[in-house]
Amino acid sequence: MVMKHKRLGDLLLEAGLITSEQLAHALAEQKKTGERLGEILVGQGLITEQELLEMFELQLGIPRVELDRFSIDPDALELVPEDVARRYRVLPIRLEENRLTVAMADPVDFFIIDHLAMFTKKQIEPVLAGKRELARAIDRCYGLEESVAEVLRNVQPEEIDLQEVSADDAPVVRLVNQLIEQAADQRASDIHFDPQQNELVVRFRIDGVLHTKMRFPKHLRPILTARLKIMANLDIAERRLPQDGRIQMAVRARAIDIRVAVLPTIFGEKVVLRLLDPQQTLTRLEILGFSETNYDAFVRMIEAANGMGLVTGPTGSGKTTTLAAMVDEINRTMAKHVITLEDPIEYLHSHRKSIVDQREIGLDTASFAAGLHAALREDPDIIGVALLGRVRQKDFVPFCRQFAALVRSGVPLVQTLALLAEQTGNKRLRQALLQVSALVQEGESLQDAFGQQRLFPEMFVRLLGVGEFSGQLPVVLERLADFYEKEQRLRQKVVSAFVYPATVLLAAVVVSLYLLVSVVPTFVQAFEQQGIPLPLPTRITVAVSQFLLDFWYLLLLLTVLLGVMGAYLRRTPQGKQWFGRLRLAVPIFGALEKKNILARFARTLALLVSSAVPILEALRLVGKSLGNDLYRRSLDEAVQGLSEGERIYATLERKRKLFPLMVTQMIAIGEEAGKLDFMLDKLADFYEQEVQTMTSRLHALMEPVLIMILAVVVGGIIVSVYMPMFIMMDAIGQ
Repeated sequence: MVMKHKRLGDLLLEAGLITSEQLAHALAEQKKTGERLGEILVGQGLITEQELLEMFELQLGIPRVELDRFSIDPDALELVPEDVARRYRVLPIRLEENRLTVAMADPVDFFIIDHLAMFTKKQIEPVLAGKRELARAIDRCYGLEESVAEVLRNVQPEEIDLQEVSADDAPVVRLVNQLIEQAADQRASDIHFDPQQNELVVRFRIDGVLHTKMRFPKHLRPILTARLKIMANLDIAERRLPQDGRIQMAVRARAIDIRVAVLPTIFGEKVVLRLLDPQQTLTRLEILGFSETNYDAFVRMIEAANGMGLVTGPTGSGKTTTLAAMVDEINRTMAKHVITLEDPIEYLHSHRKSIVDQREIGLDTASFAAGLHAALREDPDIIGVALLGRVRQKDFVPFCRQFAALVRSGVPLVQTLALLAEQTGNKRLRQALLQVSALVQEGESLQDAFGQQRLFPEMFVRLLGVGEFSGQLPVVLERLADFYEKEQRLRQKVVSAFVYPATVLLAAVVVSLYLLVSVVPTFVQAFEQQGIPLPLPTRITVAVSQFLLDFWYLLLLLTVLLGVMGAYLRRTPQGKQWFGRLRLAVPIFGALEKKNILARFARTLALLVSSAVPILEALRLVGKSLGNDLYRRSLDEAVQGLSEGERIYATLERKRKLFPLMVTQMIAIGEEAGKLDFMLDKLADFYEQEVQTMTSRLHALMEPVLIMILAVVVGGIIVSVYMPMFIMMDAIGQ
């Protein structure tokens, strides 16, 4: 009982949530404004609403309810009209006989409790709920039912009347406006209109989590989609292609900017609205949820004289909010010139101590590259970019694309390399880029500087040299990014074809060894004690088991020796050629390997030719990149033939087993027409499709075959073990 009479400030002090000075300041503010102490502390960011509710629960002894997780009783809702619920900020949540449980932001407001008791003729049992949570729950439980009912009464299935989706007083217009208003009130970042087989589901993304808001009958899908398209000035007749648009509307006297994305799906068009409120209140850095250590580190990073920071995360995780809070902190505490490039602008910053110049990609500047190029000429202290995604460690694709963007933007080469080094999480790549940056600063060419680092492939280094010499470095880097992206996809397809059979075979070996080493010896001892004669299959199994038990170390040594010999042979010219021939001779998988090599040959040669690398050097680089010594030797011979005046297709025709007729014919056509790179790209597309088709067929074919092999091997061991038992049972029966 004593705890109930303690004052809120004393409870907060005891819990260590505020200090005496903070309490005194808040009490002084309370005398000036008349606000409640808890609301003042929450508004100042000293405590969270959750902590305030916990203190109220402790102080008042009234239970707290989480409405977002609570199942609301429909019978209870019928007792309290929407206007009463909104006026008093209450929500009936449960009805049990004569007792009505009501969620309230202020559960000790006896005037409201008495009024509800008289109105409902029920005994009121108040429970505690947060204001925001309560407002969301009221919007969720009331509000749209009447508009939905009116739309259902007036809209005929599969009919779209332009008047119905255009007139301001039309039911569907009011319904869509109410949905957007509720989403804005609940601080939703996105609205999803998701078509399903028999319905249209509307979801709000709030704090990064999708919440189902409403479900409409499927015949309302066309008219709701048409209304959204009209609002965004999109083509309502186009239903096969994606469309993007923009809506600007006023919600509660605030201008809301809405980005619209329409995507055709199997059940209709999916529409996603991104709600942007430029006037929304900026979140202070200190209430973002940082621990004390991380907060201090983040502030030190902001105050640093130079450097770069990356904020990454999934949709709705708070990247933009964190960046906006960071810019706001700089704006309040430092005199800086800040330029931001955003896609889109979600928070507006006013000039305070700093000058904050915000630019939106696609509106204020044509592209990120153009915006960055312009920003660097305007003497900025800080450039904030809400555009670049996270940097992967072992992939050339983002590295090449970011390299191209920075070079295209006019960033000096040394600074570009330093920025790329800071971005990467790969320690070896960071060290290599820093060394390259130092070499370039000393006067080395880009090709020579990268060539001194063993981390980068020779073809990559050579193409950098071509781009540097021709002045087309961004173009070459973009081509390299596309090349590595396609190369990665092709490699994944080929690897997937080998992973499954290798896994099943490994499982068969492990299970067989376990049976032979652990299970079979146990049964053998039992058979010997009983004097049971062993049939031939059992004797073979026992012999293999005994051999493994007696000479396992020899087998292990032999395996190691074979591995060492194989590694040694792969380094010798004869060994490389033998292994290359073996890989192509393996049934089924050899054909897949050949198609994979031909796809990579065509794609790599197309890249080098289109980048103006001399054909002799291009063929040499391609041969080194294919990973098969037979092809490397063949291309070296082609280089020799070309140097003697032959054409490419003629030199490759002599190696018909490695280069099929179609390959040489396509190359011949490309040479004749002067479009060799184009024909090679088409050839690569063909073989990549062949690889994909073959891997799909292999998956379908190998599964039953491998299962049968596993069954034969493991089943054979088990049957051979049980055969003596069957003989013994027959003898007993006789």
